[in-house]
Amino acid sequence: MVKNRVFAVVFRFISAAVTITGLVLGSGLSGGPARLLSYTDQSNLLCALYFVYAASRAGYDAIKKGMRGSACYSPAFAGGVLVTILFTMIIFWGVLAPNTGGQRLLGAGNLILHTFSPLLMLADYVMFCQKCTLKKRDTLVFALFPVVYVAQSLILAACGFVFYTKDGIQHHYPYLFMDFKAIGFWAAVAVTVISAMFVGASLLLIFVNNKDFRRRQRLDTHS
Repeated sequence: MVKNRVFAVVFRFISAAVTITGLVLGSGLSGGPARLLSYTDQSNLLCALYFVYAASRAGYDAIKKGMRGSACYSPAFAGGVLVTILFTMIIFWGVLAPNTGGQRLLGAGNLILHTFSPLLMLADYVMFCQKCTLKKRDTLVFALFPVVYVAQSLILAACGFVFYTKDGIQHHYPYLFMDFKAIGFWAAVAVTVISAMFVGASLLLIFVNNKDFRRRQRLDTHS
């Protein structure tokens, strides 16, 4: 675990800048309100918010308490952001990328939003939050974002909101696997499976995090 708060500030502000750059290049901040309603853009905005929040807290502690010390803040929030942004990467490359044009896949904005930003968040968690304990009930915090996102999408679809238009056809759901009108029952199956994967990933993160924390405690006790 890295205990240099100045390094944490620099790393997190750079990570926030990279994520925001990805949003701009990917048209997230210039493509209208519909674009900002995509899971990718919202999860990356959440990630940027975390980076700014954690960098600010680390900067304050560096001034008040010194350069050396923990830069781990709100571990449940950090864990939730990590799982959320990793799912952005996994779902895109595993489900959506095969149907996406090659040129778009290699675009700077796309690579940042679906690869670099998630990996920066993972690096942040490993470097600064790994020793913080998590509880099983934190899974509820982790699940808050996807639950709100699905509810938001269903409400907007019911109100006739158009997320995007392709080949002259208006789509009222942000992703095909959520489109009940297009694929019917399988949309419910897809959402259920993805939700189960999200909960499983959350529990795995908590298990690995706490197992590592206990291991480090035993090493500190015997040293």
